[in-house]
Order: sequence, then C-alpha cells, then structure tokens
Amino acid sequence: MKKSTIASLIGLAFSTNTFATEDINLDNVVVTAARIPQTRESVIGDITVIDAEEIQRAGQSTLIDILQNQPGIEITSNGGTGKVSGIFIRGTNTNHALVLVDGIKLNSATVGKTTLENLPLALIDKIEILRGPATSLYGQDAIGGVIQIFTKKGSGQPKFYADIGYGTYNTKNLQAGAYGATNDTNFAFGISKLNTDGYSSYKTNNSNFDDNDGYRNLSATASLSYTIREGHDLGLQVLNSKGKSNYDNRY
Repeated sequence: MKKSTIASLIGLAFSTNTFATEDINLDNVVVTAARIPQTRESVIGDITVIDAEEIQRAGQSTLIDILQNQPGIEITSNGGTGKVSGIFIRGTNTNHALVLVDGIKLNSATVGKTTLENLPLALIDKIEILRGPATSLYGQDAIGGVIQIFTKKGSGQPKFYADIGYGTYNTKNLQAGAYGATNDTNFAFGISKLNTDGYSSYKTNNSNFDDNDGYRNLSATASLSYTIREGHDLGLQVLNSKGKSNYDNRY
C-alpha cells in the first residue's frame, strides 16, 4: 500500500501590527485558537503548544507518539511504525479532528483520514492543538478540535543540521537540512528518510502471515520567502511525504 501526502502553498502575505509592543517573542505566539496571532496568555480556548525544544526533549520517534501523550487525545493504530492511525479528540470521531500543515488542510484520498503516520518529526518545528468545537472558525471537520503542524522556517544566521539514528527492528533514520536568512530572504529546506523492518501486526501460527510488516518513508520540505518591505512578504512553500507500508492480509 502506497500513501502520499503533498501540500504546497504560494502566496502574497500582507500583515498588520497586531500587538502594541515592538519586541514580540514569536515562540510565545499562537495562531490556531482564533486564526490570528495571539500571545499564549490572551488565548481563551484550551490549546497546547509543543515547540521544537519540547519535541526533542520528549525523545519520541514519530508524530503519533507525541500526540498520544497529550491530554484529551487518544490514538488508534493498526500496527507499528507507518501503519494507518486514527486520532480522537475529547471522544469525537476521527473525522472530527482537523489537521493543518502550515495552514493547509491535510487529508487522504485513500484511507479517508489524515495520514499522520507519514509526517516525520524531523521536519516539524511546532505543533498547536486546539481542543473543543472550532467549526465556526474551521468548518465542519473541526467538531472535536484542530491540530496545526508548522514545518521548519528560516531565520537568523544560516545553519546546517544532520542526524543519523539506528534502533530496534533494523530501524534506520537519516535527516539533514539547512535554514537561515540572508538580507531580506529567508530559506529552509530539509529531508528525512526512515526505513524499518517492523514486526508482524497479526499474531498467528500460520507461517504465511507471521512476517514482518516493514515501512519506508521519504519526506522533504522547502520554504523560501522574500521581504518586499516591512510587513509584506512573498513566499513559496512545499512539503512532500511519501510512505510505503507492508500489512497483513488473509489473502
């Protein structure tokens, strides 16, 4: 079974001064609660922000593992890494949780739900979780809540990063990328590759079914933005994630 998740965005963004203070810590700003930038202290809704430092400190290997540990969220999975998973927010159905990636609705045309298992943590910078009905802001898919995922963006001095990992079930992980800013141009790009032999999701004495259910994933993201003048940016952003998963079938 092959599953693909592709999202792209190109647009011209015009922003206005939302706050009175000149120095704003962007790490303390959320946008999912009201679809406008707000400080965490001024947000009324039940929202959780998971930043890059917390993701790294958690020591989890997948986005599913990160979400499973959040209050009010339950995850179902059909097996190990890369298998179809469902998310329940405050007891609502899996199709009542809206998932956005950088403001773009993410869904699957094959399994009927968001393929969270195909989004690697290596390319994620921040996650915002809004619990409770948000249909007035996001439509009928947000009955249970909204999960918005922000990919890495460029800022500051140009930097390069790389990481290699190996674990159980012959799991191999590779990630690399660069991000930064030069003059009025911000850039970021990254690539992530994951291969694992997995384990058999179907317990049986039948040798035909007692095999490992492996998973492979190759993901890449890139963003480029140019500041025309203060408060006016022109940007291009692309995310591509493709996974191939083996699964048990009685035939």
